[in-house]
Amino acid sequence: ENTELHADNVGHKWSLSALNRHLRCVSVDVDLMWARIMDLIVKTLLSVTPSIVSKTRTVGCFPWNCFELYGFDVMVDDALKPWLLEVN
Repeated sequence: ENTELHADNVGHKWSLSALNRHLRCVSVDVDLMWARIMDLIVKTLLSVTPSIVSKTRTVGCFPWNCFELYGFDVMVDDALKPWLLEVN
């Protein structure tokens, strides 16, 4: 675990900014990678929108006070293609 502010690329828990810096240093198009990840997330959420809406109505939530939080596990291959592993 990183405990020093300026050592965010030490150990196995890097910050996103440290990861982005490292990837840029090894000539990865970070903007393209993140755009593809965001596209994957949006398409995943769009594919389950009907079930999310249905569940929200079932539990009686109002649109202005009900939310869900999702965690996406994504793996990126050497061609910068993101692969969805799991959604929590």
